[in-house]
Amino acid sequence: MSACDVRQETEQHPEFAEQIERIAPRVIPVVEEVTGLLLGPRPVIRLLSPVAWVQAVVDHQARVNARDIAHFDMSDDEILQLDARLTALEAELRYIWMGAAGATIEDGNGIAQVLMAPEMLHHNGYEEPELMKVLAHELTRVGQHRAGEGAAFHAQLTSVPHWWGLEQLRPSFFLSGHARWADTEVTTRLIGWEVPVGSTGRETALCRRMHEEAVARYQGAADQNGAPRPPGPPQSAYDEGSQWVRTAVKEVGVTVLNRAWQDVTLMPTVAEIDNQRLWFQRINPADTSGR
Repeated sequence: MSACDVRQETEQHPEFAEQIERIAPRVIPVVEEVTGLLLGPRPVIRLLSPVAWVQAVVDHQARVNARDIAHFDMSDDEILQLDARLTALEAELRYIWMGAAGATIEDGNGIAQVLMAPEMLHHNGYEEPELMKVLAHELTRVGQHRAGEGAAFHAQLTSVPHWWGLEQLRPSFFLSGHARWADTEVTTRLIGWEVPVGSTGRETALCRRMHEEAVARYQGAADQNGAPRPPGPPQSAYDEGSQWVRTAVKEVGVTVLNRAWQDVTLMPTVAEIDNQRLWFQRINPADTSGR
């Protein structure tokens, strides 16, 4: 039996399914060792067309919205606002899918699934090191989900964090930083060097053109009211978040850090991102070592 359940749901580039099935048995145990998270039996990895990839991500957000609507008995105007955001998300995902190596969602049964688009992998020139990094990153996300039965995912994606009492927390910083820290650790252990983020140098002309179009679309968007913004966490969540997590693991260890997947209130606040010592004191008050 294979280490993961790879589902080839597109006719595009079936060679990636074979590569993933070959690489996953090496990646999974190291992800579990590095993170202290269990991935469960045969994690699901779905290989989709770009259109299906976008739809699966949108459907996940729709399920999060439905939970919020049901829990808070939202008004018609509030529901319309959520619908408008969902429509905008779908539109933006169609611009950026070429730059999204993977995504991890919760399906309708509450099970985490990794989504990858072989078309993206092909046009970006992904080879074994890049595939290993993506698998390590997304399988870490599976572990995050499984450890808290999806609580962290909902905290990250809810459109009304203030209604859940989560407005001071930064889930995207924590989840994305943790997964980037993990994929760096895993790939370094497996192949002896850190797989860089960004261009492989093997991109097709189509990939380069779509990247240029995305850059032009989002350049300066943060400074313009009403301008389109790329979906997902900013790059700083990965870069700064991974360093934050690396320091946290060194100071308190993965066992203490992993408590935050089940109790999302233990994720760092804005103040604790700026001053990590505050988080150490809150999550591990019994530690009086002064580290």
